[in-house]
Amino acid sequence: LAKIQDEAHAMFEGIRRLSHELHPATLRVMGLAAALGAHCAEVQKRHGLDVRLTTEGAFSDLQPDVAVCFFRIAQESIRNGIVHGAARRIAVSLARVGEQVELTVTDDGRGFDLEAVRRSGGGLGLVSIEERAYAIGGNVEILTGPQKGTTIYVRGPANLGASV
Repeated sequence: LAKIQDEAHAMFEGIRRLSHELHPATLRVMGLAAALGAHCAEVQKRHGLDVRLTTEGAFSDLQPDVAVCFFRIAQESIRNGIVHGAARRIAVSLARVGEQVELTVTDDGRGFDLEAVRRSGGGLGLVSIEERAYAIGGNVEILTGPQKGTTIYVRGPANLGASV
């Protein structure tokens, strides 16, 4: 019974963590920069990696849907670097440039052949990143290669209806 109780508790904690990752209260209450900071700190602690966030500009007036898209893109980019790239260092940069938001996630992982992944139909995380960016009128650039790490650069409007 004690083993079942421990397993149930571990499952509950996993579900709780997942629900917070999917829609962190920090994002809604404190904004994109604070939520990304908290996520980077959690990833660093949980995985023993060097995860650094730099921000430039103000993000308090981002539309909620835009903030969620950028947060999810950052989450997926970080996750891909850890799971697929075996990264040990990840740099996340968030900048506000006028009415645009720029997100860059760079890792020192093993990188990959982007065209081969696209041809194989794999890379669901990459597709998700691109679809989220396109949904808000943004664009994505992925720079990678075998043994070269990966950089994902996303640029999009701070508010829906603004031009890219």
